[in-house]
Amino acid sequence: MQQTESAPQSSNSSVLTSLQVGGLVFAAIGIILAVFGAVTNLERFFPSYLLAFLFWLEVTLGCLGFLLVTGLIQGDWTVATQRILSAGARVVPLMVILLLPILFDLGGLYPWVDNAAGGTTHAYLNVPFFAVRTALSFVIWIFLAYLIAHWNFQLDSDNDGKYLRWIGRAAGLGLVLFVITASFAAFDWTMSLTDTWFSSLYGLLVISRMAVAGFAFTAVILALVWKQSGLEAIMSQRLKNDMANLLLATVMVWMYMQFMQFLIMWYGNLPKEVAWYVLRLTGGWGGLAVALVVLHFFVPFFVLILPGPNRTMGLVATVGVLLLVMHYVGLYWVVMPSFTPTLAFHWLDIALVLGMGGIWVALFAWLLKQHRLLPANNPSVDHAIERAEHEHELLEEIGMAS
Repeated sequence: MQQTESAPQSSNSSVLTSLQVGGLVFAAIGIILAVFGAVTNLERFFPSYLLAFLFWLEVTLGCLGFLLVTGLIQGDWTVATQRILSAGARVVPLMVILLLPILFDLGGLYPWVDNAAGGTTHAYLNVPFFAVRTALSFVIWIFLAYLIAHWNFQLDSDNDGKYLRWIGRAAGLGLVLFVITASFAAFDWTMSLTDTWFSSLYGLLVISRMAVAGFAFTAVILALVWKQSGLEAIMSQRLKNDMANLLLATVMVWMYMQFMQFLIMWYGNLPKEVAWYVLRLTGGWGGLAVALVVLHFFVPFFVLILPGPNRTMGLVATVGVLLLVMHYVGLYWVVMPSFTPTLAFHWLDIALVLGMGGIWVALFAWLLKQHRLLPANNPSVDHAIERAEHEHELLEEIGMAS
């Protein structure tokens, strides 16, 4: 345990400080622009705000989902990303606050709010039941994020294996609850923008989208901080390969879900289901669909599939940035056609996602700075250090031999 115990108790990375300051600057500018946009164009403000909220909510939930996965399995990548994922997941309370403005125009955003028709759709899509589902989901997400984080931090100061056992048990049950609540959130927040459209695959599709966003963000942060945080002790080509492979896996699962949903809907040829795609393939939206296929799948796929030695954290982070941008484009393609039948970008679309992102990133960076980035008293950390040292020794021997 000597290697892990000598690490600092908190991260003082200058990168995190820069992220925090930069985030606050973007947040201040975003708030000013948001107020101006709400005053001058309230009709466009709320769809753009909803889009920004959903983007950062999916990044947050992507971090939470992977945090739960790290509680079930052990590996180099889990100890390298655990604290980043934990900080991202613990931003959930902020999302509750950012949700509140949406409630002021719920009827303008969701057609079912003012729909008095009966039937099974109205039995599910009504404001009281929607509020209960949303509140319950956020309570579960907050509880899981802070419970797993608390036990991980306890393990830093108390070398008791019970915490790892507790984390494993909680993560198993938590992952089940996460899939259920995230699926309902997907139905409620995006699928119900068109209340006549339904897809049984949609929940899993959105979860795969969250996974891409959460892990892409994690890869970017890891690439920025690993040299200043004690994580250099475990950095190896094996870890870089793991990060690239996992990011590649999330992209492939996302594409598979997208393709299967499109195939089932299109060849089923049901008017209501096909109409959802027709709207998003006409009026200029088709160009975004092509961009998603090329830049959200093919480019990341062929870059991340490169042989091991060519996989650097810089390369993985670059793909991560591309995927985050395309995640926003993908959400734009899903959400905005419900409000405008033709593609028409508005400055609020960018201002709000960057402004909200400034608040999110500032809080994330502050949370990440509170604790060491390399966990202590975790057997996986020692194994990762040993593997990294062995790899470095081999590289030195090869260099001397050549």
